[in-house]
Amino acid sequence: VEEFIRVGVDAQTRQILEFGLFHGDPHPGNIFALRDGRIAYVDFGSVAEISQFDKETMVDCVIFAMDEDFLGIAGAMSNLGFIMPGTDLVPISLALQKMWTDAVGRDMKDFNLRTLTREFSKLVYEYPIRVPERFALVIRTLLTQEGICLTLDPNFKLLEVAYPCIAKRLLRDPTYSDRLPQVLLKNDPLSSKPVFDFERLFSLLSMAASVAGS
Repeated sequence: VEEFIRVGVDAQTRQILEFGLFHGDPHPGNIFALRDGRIAYVDFGSVAEISQFDKETMVDCVIFAMDEDFLGIAGAMSNLGFIMPGTDLVPISLALQKMWTDAVGRDMKDFNLRTLTREFSKLVYEYPIRVPERFALVIRTLLTQEGICLTLDPNFKLLEVAYPCIAKRLLRDPTYSDRLPQVLLKNDPLSSKPVFDFERLFSLLSMAASVAGS
């Protein structure tokens, strides 16, 4: 079961962040576990594409989340169209930080996408935030997958499985190689220029190494 879950999360991650073409309805009836350890998708009536810009920005958002850089998350969300142009991102970043603490707690391993989505929906009524139509299916797909994984393993933690796969892709996939400098540079109030974030680099390397043999 653990390997099936890992393969499934990796497959969905690759569809969204690598191929930019993903199955939009991965419920249990549309996914088969093969004897050789692979999984097979059927019924491609709901399939969607993601642009290269959106893929790269989503990777940025994941890395910012890993580093709990909420201003960075707000900036990425603005670039993706979740926040109205010209909006002051500082108040939203503070709201995101509170939302994250309420939904996730103090430990990233406690991350639950359904809880986070429920908390995020409250912000829509307080700030100029919207969910772009092209991302509604992405969110629904990820929620469906998380639900399947939790049914198979009640202790399933999405980020424990997804983060290493994303880190490996960021470090090894030529598609994202030119994204590394941007991801590894961080604004510092004590510096007039962005500074290199060694802690973020070491976190990426550590997570990528954890799946190097997969």
